[in-house]
Amino acid sequence: MTEPHSQPVEPKNYVASIQGKLAGTICDLVSIQEDLTFARDMAVKCLADMPPGEPQSGQQASSEQAMMAKAVWSASLTSYRRAFAVGRGHVVPKAQRFDIQGLREEQLSPAQKATDQQLRDIIDKHIAHRTSDLEQMRLLIFLNPPPLPRGVAGVGPFSIHYLSPKRELVEALIEICDVLLAPINQAINLMLERARQLAETNLIYRLYDEIERQ
Repeated sequence: MTEPHSQPVEPKNYVASIQGKLAGTICDLVSIQEDLTFARDMAVKCLADMPPGEPQSGQQASSEQAMMAKAVWSASLTSYRRAFAVGRGHVVPKAQRFDIQGLREEQLSPAQKATDQQLRDIIDKHIAHRTSDLEQMRLLIFLNPPPLPRGVAGVGPFSIHYLSPKRELVEALIEICDVLLAPINQAINLMLERARQLAETNLIYRLYDEIERQ
């Protein structure tokens, strides 16, 4: 006589979330960490895609290369800017996101602060706004050259696009991200340990009760 097959019992997922200022600060710092890491990764990609040495006279990138260079550099700068945004924070209602502006003042050298300002200017004038000195549009009138009779051969727009920066600027952005990420990573690890200790000493029974009631 065979035993009836019992249905396997799905194990309960013992995962709970905690609220409060500590949890909110950790989540804010992790989101900033992700922004800076992505900015760094895109800058590394931009650097890797650059041709070695200085571009030769008359050398032009293909339309696909130009598109990718612009997309990667724009993504890097956008993520870098977002790391400093202080909009709505995580977890805590109506709280502001953790501000790392003080970290910038403490950790960056004078040269790095100057580069940071240069990057912000590029972001504000090139990415956040429609026109800048780096990206312009002109309407050109093409005239008949001598010895042809004077006249208009054609009319058309001419655009100047800012595709990618100099290698030194990309390297400086990577270096700045590394400088800012080091204390952020350390702070996250310390706060995660504090959250673990808090959960084990003060919240353990409440967390289990919440899971069991689900």
